[in-house]
Amino acid sequence: MTKLEEYFMRIGFKEPYDKPDLKTLIQLQEHFIRSVPFENLDIFCGEQIVLDFDAIFNKIVRCKRGGWCCENNQLFSWALKELGYNIINLGARSFNNKKNDYNPFVSHFITKVIIDGKSFLADVGYGVSGQTWQPLELILDKKQPQGPGDYQFIEEKGMWHLVKFVRKIDIPNEAFAKSPLLSTNPCRRLYCFNMEPREINSFKEICYYLQTSPDSQLNGKAICTLQTPTGVRAVIGKTYSEVTYSYQDGADLYDMSTVAEEEMEKMFKEKFGIDLKGKFVPQNTSYYTL
Repeated sequence: MTKLEEYFMRIGFKEPYDKPDLKTLIQLQEHFIRSVPFENLDIFCGEQIVLDFDAIFNKIVRCKRGGWCCENNQLFSWALKELGYNIINLGARSFNNKKNDYNPFVSHFITKVIIDGKSFLADVGYGVSGQTWQPLELILDKKQPQGPGDYQFIEEKGMWHLVKFVRKIDIPNEAFAKSPLLSTNPCRRLYCFNMEPREINSFKEICYYLQTSPDSQLNGKAICTLQTPTGVRAVIGKTYSEVTYSYQDGADLYDMSTVAEEEMEKMFKEKFGIDLKGKFVPQNTSYYTL
C-alpha cells in the first residue's frame, strides 16, 4: 500500500479521483477535518511535537492521532502536491482574543491552492468553531457562507485578514453562559497573512516555543476538537462542548459540560478516536476560546 492509499484510508476518502479540481479539493478538506482532530495532547503526555514529515505521517495516519496546524496542514499539503495540485505554503499570525490583537509571530501554517487561474486558501489545522469546512476563494470583501458561519477576507495595511461572522449562541446549561471559552464578538478575527511563500522549516523555532513557553496559549490548556457533519465537538481544558450549527434560524447550539479529570482519556477515545499511549497530565491555565 502506498502512503497516499494509507492517507486516503485514514480520512475515509473513497471518492473517484480524476484531476486536481475544486470539487475534489472540497471533498478532501471535508474528509480530513471530520477524521483528523486538531489537538495538542502530546504536550500533556510528555511527548514533543516535531515537524518531521515521516513522524507526522506515522502519528496521524498510522497511529490515528490528530495534530495542530503545522502537522495537519503539512500532511494535507503533501497530499495535495502528490495529487498534482499547484500549492504554495504560507504563514499567518493568529489572533489572540485575550490581548485583542494578533500575536507578533508567524505560527499558523496554511496552504494556497491555485486551480484554473483562481486561488483558494486551504486550512485543515485551525480547529474549534473557527475551522473552515471548505477552501475559501482568495478574494477580498466577499462573504463566503459555510456551515460554521460566513467567512470573509479583508485587507489592512497590505495584509490579508480572515474574519468569521458568528451567529447567536444558545447555551442550555446556564452555568456556562459566561464561560471564558465563548467569544461574544459577532465578527471574529482568526488570523492575518501575506502571500510570502514559507517552508515548514521556518516554523521549527515557533513550534518549540508554543510547547514550552509559559506565555503560549497552547502550552497551558489541553485542546482536542473535531468537526462533525452538524458542527464541532471539543475538549478545552476541563470543558466538553458539542456545537450544532444553525440548529435554529440564525443561532448555534452550544451544549457544554465539565469533564472529570479521570474521565478525560476515555472521552478522547470515545469522542475523538484517540488512544493516548503516554500518561496524560492535564493543565488548564491558559486562555483559549471555542
